[in-house]
Amino acid sequence: MILWKKKLCFVIFFEKLKNKGKKVLFIIDEIINNSYVKVFASNFQIYITQNYPVYLVMASLFDNISNLQNEKSLTFLYRAPKNFSGTT
Repeated sequence: MILWKKKLCFVIFFEKLKNKGKKVLFIIDEIINNSYVKVFASNFQIYITQNYPVYLVMASLFDNISNLQNEKSLTFLYRAPKNFSGTT
């Protein structure tokens, strides 16, 4: 029940922001493939399919991002636009 209430709070929050023309940017540094990130990414996928004004920037080592985007339940990350920066 508590989890449902938290999800409802996010939906109400995003609806209010959408109605006001505001956007939300999530920035995650040193992303890794763990259960918390999987839950967040799954929810984020729902938010973008519902056309909420949410955006995501993730930074990490190439292998960490590759491991995350190869998760079968998170294939939208594989199709998402990416910008890879090399070392200089």
